[in-house]
Amino acid sequence: MLTLHEAICTVLSDSDRPLSAKEIASKVNERKLYIRQDNQPVPSSQIKLRIKNQASLFKVANGMISLSQKKVYRATPESLSGVLYRMFNRLTGKISNNASLKLILLLLLLKKTDQSRPQKFTYTQFLDRLNLLQEINPAIKEIIATLPELRAHFTDQDFTQLVAETNKIDFRKQANSDGIVNNSIDMIIQNSSFSSAVKSTPMYLREILVRLLDPRPGQKIYNPISKYGNLLLAIQQLYEVDKHKIELYADELDPETYEISVLRMMLMGVKNVHIENFDSLLAKRPIRMQAAFADLPLGVSNKEFSEDSWPAEFAFVEHMLRAVDDEGRIIVTVTNNALFGGGNIQQVREDLIDWDLVEAVISIPYKVKFTTLPQINILIINKNKAASKKGKVYFMDGGRLDPSDDQKLVQKILSSFADLSEEEKLSKIVTDEEIKENDCLLIPQRYVLQSDLKESRKNYLPLKQVISEYVEGTPLKSIELTSSRNNQPYVQTKNLSLSHSDWDLKIEKVDKYLQPEIAIKNARIIDKKAVLVSLTGNNLKPTWFDIPGQEIALGKHVVAFYITEEKVSADFLIEQLKSDEVQKQLEILSSSDEIPLIRLKDLLDLKVYLPSLDIQKEFLNSIKAFLIKQSEIEQQYEIQRSKTEETEQSIISTIKHNVLQQLATLTNDLGSLKDFLHRKESDKELLSFSEPIAPLFAGEDPDSVDSLDVVIERLFRNLNTAKQTLTKTEHILKHSKANTKARKTLLKAFIEEDIGNLYSDNNNFEIVVEGREIAVELDRFSIIAAFQNLIENALKHGFTDPEKKYKIVFKISKYSLMDNEFVQIQYMNDGNPLPDDFDFDDFISMGKTSGKNKGTGIGGYFVNKVIQNHNGILSIIPNEDLILSPYNVKFEILLLL
Repeated sequence: MLTLHEAICTVLSDSDRPLSAKEIASKVNERKLYIRQDNQPVPSSQIKLRIKNQASLFKVANGMISLSQKKVYRATPESLSGVLYRMFNRLTGKISNNASLKLILLLLLLKKTDQSRPQKFTYTQFLDRLNLLQEINPAIKEIIATLPELRAHFTDQDFTQLVAETNKIDFRKQANSDGIVNNSIDMIIQNSSFSSAVKSTPMYLREILVRLLDPRPGQKIYNPISKYGNLLLAIQQLYEVDKHKIELYADELDPETYEISVLRMMLMGVKNVHIENFDSLLAKRPIRMQAAFADLPLGVSNKEFSEDSWPAEFAFVEHMLRAVDDEGRIIVTVTNNALFGGGNIQQVREDLIDWDLVEAVISIPYKVKFTTLPQINILIINKNKAASKKGKVYFMDGGRLDPSDDQKLVQKILSSFADLSEEEKLSKIVTDEEIKENDCLLIPQRYVLQSDLKESRKNYLPLKQVISEYVEGTPLKSIELTSSRNNQPYVQTKNLSLSHSDWDLKIEKVDKYLQPEIAIKNARIIDKKAVLVSLTGNNLKPTWFDIPGQEIALGKHVVAFYITEEKVSADFLIEQLKSDEVQKQLEILSSSDEIPLIRLKDLLDLKVYLPSLDIQKEFLNSIKAFLIKQSEIEQQYEIQRSKTEETEQSIISTIKHNVLQQLATLTNDLGSLKDFLHRKESDKELLSFSEPIAPLFAGEDPDSVDSLDVVIERLFRNLNTAKQTLTKTEHILKHSKANTKARKTLLKAFIEEDIGNLYSDNNNFEIVVEGREIAVELDRFSIIAAFQNLIENALKHGFTDPEKKYKIVFKISKYSLMDNEFVQIQYMNDGNPLPDDFDFDDFISMGKTSGKNKGTGIGGYFVNKVIQNHNGILSIIPNEDLILSPYNVKFEILLLL
């Protein structure tokens, strides 16, 4: 997305004459070149302010605006992206996403290859000209066969507009136009409602996979699931397929996805590529490849591919192993389920380790774009491992890396793998024997952090030595739940406790087994005291079951074990299972997936602290004392909160009585004035409602100066905004910071535009924003209201000299405090200083003000509360610290990053 000044430059570049601010705003909004964070149209006042702040880019003469250097913003990457997005959006809802993309790609391909193509043509003429492309690739014939039937779903105007947008792209003159178009298509696929199974591979992961594959000149490389050709195009971008005579082979089962893959290859000019439309798992490639790679549809069931129970990833791995020759390498993405699960999944891993085929496993950190997908891992298989790598596997727990910077992430993973460097808590080389000792689990974190599990601790024992019997013990009865037991309490993980103070099972909240037609075979039934734990999630949720005469059935992921109470107290053991020490072990031993899973074997190997019963009792007494003290503190807090609410309600009443009523009166008065002026105009008297509010300079366009009508409309808008602000202030005061709706905001741009535009017409002072751009989580409404309060106080009490041009400065920087990162905002002005006896306590004390004109006194209290709601700190710099400063008032705000 363009910045505002880039959007202005784009509009002016496309114009053959200077434009007014109003015209520029209209074109920016119409073409959606810049979208404000509040999604409101860009006003002309914001255009004027940005032109003033970026004066080096623009020339202003007689109220008309032009570029200082017109050639600078021709054909920007963003403008090409905008063309493609507009084309796609025009077809959205009329034909399918795949059909829309196919039609757009064909228009682009025709534009690139058919130089005799006219600027305007009908849909019928378009189909006729497509026949010329069959000479380039015979596959076009099948692809265009379905195009005639699409014609009925959109209008002639829609197609005419698509052609017009296509004409804006010049593949010959615009720098890197192929790459920009390709990346824009990726973004359309990623951000639109395409099937999740064929979503575009993110660019950073694409580069990692291709770099790890390291294609060599003359190699044949295979991709069993091309999706939209993302990885194939990545090889082209990074290694130039045709130049190095690399042959690409790919399969794609879905016909429409296959067609788009073919068209993208043609559009990007890749010739050495052979894509087939068939199920790769049901057919064998006749040509042996030197390498294979795939970004698989993670988490997809294998039922459609095989009758076996192992996941789809291994079905593709097995197929790729057959496709490559005896020296071939395979790079493939897999889920934790493939690296962690038992049964047939484990058998496949054992075979891979026995044959010494696994070269490395690298986990990738979570990113926002993958929140609905499992953990991603890269599995590297090599049929011809170097002698130094035989009998070993390189593990990297990349999930611990910072995901915010794609390039740094890519470089770190690639350089670490290239050097096979071992780094504490990140990477480790492990022998095949050690992997077999761990049931051939291939989760990187287990091996990278294995040393933490092996630390010997006094009085720490494996859980299996602490309990007397567990789920496989004889006291647990195994039955089949049928209609005869359809009211059996059925305990699932959701019924277990997360509380630190209430550990007992709440039998009244447990669902009954009410599906007699579906039998739960081998249900585990217990009827005596036991500790229940969950094998799924980030917490064991240990819960105590002790209800005499009650019998319960255990769900699939609930484990029960009995204890000898002469050896360990149930309360103490449950508290230990919630401890940080056990939690640390869980993070190492679990599958670390979206829904983490721990194996029963690993659960019983967890080490827990087991002192004498006397020490256990002393520990539990200290916990109880702590809970009692915590309860007392909470009661005191509740009393204080109640008093604060009473005070706030009093303030709200004052605001409603003293301010809202006055604003309503002012609004009514302005309405009467507006009606009066309209009557004047209808009577043809000298006063005109549309006349400029200020005198015009010689040759200046009247549209560049606000009219009386515009000014009054703005007053109405500002008054209504003030009313809404005061109304919403009530909402803020009445609610806690839990109600603060923060979102990622570019702070510098936010202050310049959202705050600066509120005062762009005030000539008494200027607002300057200094420092670096920093992204921070903000509740935009409350921060605007808080900054407005500071500025309004300066206007009312500080800026009293009508001859002076005052200055307000917001200075932004980063600040470290007690190992925490803050963004530091210094608010300064050169108005009258605060009274010498006015300190921070006065500022935040409701009912006190700093100037002669006394008000409600809510301002400072409100500003401080807003900052607190952002986990921030507000402070006033004392007057004695400002002696050598050009500013007389200075506030400092620290917001936690």
